[in-house]
Amino acid sequence: MKNSKMKLIYKIGLAIALFYAANWIVYGALQQMGAGETNYLKINSIQRTQADVYIFGASRALRHYNPAIISSYLSSSSVYNAGVASSNAAYQYCMLNLLLENHTPEAILYEIGDLGKNLDGAIADFFPYYDKNKEVHEVLRKRDPLAGIKFAIPLYAMNQKIFGITHAYLNSSDSSIEGFIPRRGTLDLAQIPIARQTDKKLQADENFDPLAWNYFVRFANLCRDKNITLIYLYSPRYTMAKPVGFDLIKNFSEDHSIELLDFSEDRKYLDNAELFVDWHHLNEKGADIFSNDVGIAVQKSLHEGKRCLAL
Repeated sequence: MKNSKMKLIYKIGLAIALFYAANWIVYGALQQMGAGETNYLKINSIQRTQADVYIFGASRALRHYNPAIISSYLSSSSVYNAGVASSNAAYQYCMLNLLLENHTPEAILYEIGDLGKNLDGAIADFFPYYDKNKEVHEVLRKRDPLAGIKFAIPLYAMNQKIFGITHAYLNSSDSSIEGFIPRRGTLDLAQIPIARQTDKKLQADENFDPLAWNYFVRFANLCRDKNITLIYLYSPRYTMAKPVGFDLIKNFSEDHSIELLDFSEDRKYLDNAELFVDWHHLNEKGADIFSNDVGIAVQKSLHEGKRCLAL
């Protein structure tokens, strides 16, 4: 009887040991393959690049800011687009901390509009960094109180990314230009009525994410501490609209002398379907025109020496 129990305990222990060994082997392989997954490409790039100016934000940052055009207005300054679709301010905070591990830029252009709860899902991109960066660790623990238990299993760090990483690794190709990925095509006007309904939901107070706001403020604090010039921007939309939390951001920027460049009411873009691919994303032509406007405005702002003051 005693021998039977010992054998059972041995088998259970062996099964657990094999489970964890397999976890670590697959986890290690996926980390190596992770460079092929779209968002991991961006995260890996931000840890390797040494640009003077970075663009942060969600999909509108990714699609609207052409680094080649913007850099042409900034003398010899290099520009990298670190925008990631469906990412919120907590995501930007994690990205900034990974960037600062190896490099401190001169300036950051931050496309606002990332305080909605609907943008929280992309934070899973940082699961593999749970034990590698203390700030990322903190963000993930605040997002999920059970994170400490979940991340005890190595493969949890890859979560739903397993199949995406594998597929991207086998079919990977980085089509971005300094992180910039424009969209082609023109706006289908039939989208507009549906888009306006969607906008109402996204701009509603219920969609405001207090945790994202917390990291939005901390992002600014970190820029101040590292003497990085921070400039907020809000790029054009087909119809005039402000993102959730806009008044809060505007007051914050005024209180702390952070430049806010708002292009959402520029008549050049409003109702101009030729410059948009959908109701809130410029197409490649629109992005290039906008990037020229950004280059001119940022050149002026940096020339005037506006920087983050004490928060």
